Amino acid sequence: MITDVVDRVTSALSGRSGRRRRWVVAGILLGTYGSVYLALVGVFALVHGGPVDWGRPIGGVVGGAVGVWGVLWWQSRRLGGLDGVDQLRQAAKRGRLPDDADPAVWGPLLTRQVRTMRRLRPWALTGLGLLSVVALGLLVVVAAMPWGWGVLAVLVLGSALGLLWWQSRREERRLRRLLEQLPDSDGVTAV
Repeated sequence: MITDVVDRVTSALSGRSGRRRRWVVAGILLGTYGSVYLALVGVFALVHGGPVDWGRPIGGVVGGAVGVWGVLWWQSRRLGGLDGVDQLRQAAKRGRLPDDADPAVWGPLLTRQVRTMRRLRPWALTGLGLLSVVALGLLVVVAAMPWGWGVLAVLVLGSALGLLWWQSRREERRLRRLLEQLPDSDGVTAV
């Protein structure tokens, strides 16, 4: 059902100008965010049983939107647009480069992606770990959370950080396999 709607919207927008497509996509996104916001306001009103507070969920909705758009902007800027992000994601998922892959373009792109992942992994894991431990410490001290629950939360947190580390290593291996598929004739060196 959702794929039918996406196919209909995509076919309707295929002959339109870039500006009109952007406005339609922005309208769809704003409508989706608006309906999610209304649902969140309703859920908060039901859970807390008080009057409707229209401003309560705004922080989570805005934070999520800014976070997603910030990451998409950063990736699209590094990879030369959203098409580059999609091509890289599809290539990593399939495990092979596109048939028309230019080694002069894909070599530096994959090398830069592997280096970025290798550089950011320790910072991301350390930052998330420290932030989570501080938040758990505050919950134990300020909210008087029992120590048993704190230990369980630390174990769950450690498992989540381990899964994040494993996933980033897996993605790096996929990118390295793609890098190995490139011919070395253009002087592209493997990382």
